[in-house]
Amino acid sequence: MLDVYSKETSEACALAKHVPVGCSVYKACQDEKFEKGFCAPQSVWNDVCSDDLDVLRRDGVCERYQENCIESKTDECDSGLPNMLKTSEVRALIKEMCLEMPKMKQCGHCKTGECGDPFMSAYVPLCVSMPNMHECKPWRDMCTTVKESQIKTAWRCSSKKEELDPPPMRMYLHFSRLDYVLFSWWVPRTSLSYALACLTCFFTGLISSTARIYRVRAEAHWGRLEGEHPDAEPQWFAPPSFALNLNRAVLVAFVSLLDFAVMLLVMTFNGGIIISCVAGLAFGHLLFGHMTSKRAVPTCCSPLD
Repeated sequence: MLDVYSKETSEACALAKHVPVGCSVYKACQDEKFEKGFCAPQSVWNDVCSDDLDVLRRDGVCERYQENCIESKTDECDSGLPNMLKTSEVRALIKEMCLEMPKMKQCGHCKTGECGDPFMSAYVPLCVSMPNMHECKPWRDMCTTVKESQIKTAWRCSSKKEELDPPPMRMYLHFSRLDYVLFSWWVPRTSLSYALACLTCFFTGLISSTARIYRVRAEAHWGRLEGEHPDAEPQWFAPPSFALNLNRAVLVAFVSLLDFAVMLLVMTFNGGIIISCVAGLAFGHLLFGHMTSKRAVPTCCSPLD
């Protein structure tokens, strides 16, 4: 048989479809059948019935709370979580977050906070993905307050790093491994994946610098094939060979693609990625820089090595 607190809590959560934040506590505590701490029936009752959801003010639910905690304050109203969010606050926080980050998937169905169980279906997942957003401070505070493991699990207070999404673009130098690298799906989340991303950036810089060095030699070689000499005057729309110009176009496209990739990587402002790109560019010239010297570049009388 349910005690008076559990009965009223059960009726309130059933009628409100588990929308009040306190209903997530009620559900978590029911699973483990705890009867103490913040899982005590009286504490959970306070969490649920203190919410500002309109349905709790009518339809005959939370009557005991109305009489003893709103119309007159009694000692039984002092239990419950001190940092418990109300439904109106949760909806306002979701709306703010979705204005800042409209592409978050939870914002697709709950961008104004007006959705079924906004706390568990939108607010908690958003904060798990972006825990450092200032709107998530109430969630962090609630997680810090509770000690019951089943409540922490329900609220996903101890999120795995694999669940986190990178924060918004940071226009300052930082060394966080959690960052977008060129593509939305390329997000290093572990030390190994970040090291592999940096290694990829290093080789991108290396190939970029090597391709530009090769282009210098190729242009000299193509000029020799076209019979260029100091007195020659090239014509705009009359190239000696369209085939050679096609080669030029392909090489320029390839070099430009690599250069833009390095530029976009550096624009992450991620210190490890920047260092890797610069190291790759430098290493390319360390290996092949001599190939751009006057001696190495082919002349009219020496073949392209």
